[in-house]
Amino acid sequence: MARAAARGPVLPLYSVEPGYWAAADTSYRQWLFHRASVEDLADQLRAIGGQLCVRVGDAVDAFQALRKQFDEFSILSHQETGNAWTYRRDKEVRTWCRDQGVAFEEVMQFGVWRGKDAHRTGWAKRWDIMMAEPQTEVPHDVQFITAEGQALPSPEALG
Repeated sequence: MARAAARGPVLPLYSVEPGYWAAADTSYRQWLFHRASVEDLADQLRAIGGQLCVRVGDAVDAFQALRKQFDEFSILSHQETGNAWTYRRDKEVRTWCRDQGVAFEEVMQFGVWRGKDAHRTGWAKRWDIMMAEPQTEVPHDVQFITAEGQALPSPEALG
């Protein structure tokens, strides 16, 4: 958030992807925890004057719809370190961004690397360096923009 806020107006977006929640390695219990976490994030954003935009569906479809509303934008995201489904989705997002001329940057969040940097050689040293970095303060001077969102779905709606 701090990095995005330093670049200009921010639209906090969360994409709920039913395809992910239909995967064999996700569960009802996980969705309930996840949903509560997203609700908490929305509360924290409201406390600093923002509004979380929730979109339900494929992430690329959400970005495509936003592209129609906001002619130009960039995407700043945490790097997902989930499963093969999320890795495939992230590759699709990168491809869409490249094809649309949308700048896309992923920020490390855990010290877990994927792709060509996932090898174990030097991993502990890179992790130590990342963990020694100072925490970023929550920005309080964010210029937020809004877009119409959707309600978080029920577990039943996600199947």
